[in-house]
Amino acid sequence: MFSKPSFIRGWYSAATVFTCLWAGRDVGEHFFNGSLIPWLIGIALAGAIIWSAQPFFKKVRSTEK
Repeated sequence: MFSKPSFIRGWYSAATVFTCLWAGRDVGEHFFNGSLIPWLIGIALAGAIIWSAQPFFKKVRSTEK
């Protein structure tokens, strides 16, 4: 069974990746004639957001016990 911090971390990561990829695809489709460059920027942005949130998740995990 998952602990609550692990579940929240997974949910946060999945929601961030989905949102960034969807937004990148949507921007590329509507404003750049179907270009994939905004989608690639979305991948980099999702990675940066998830990476920058790691200290917070480590703190939450250490206070759980």
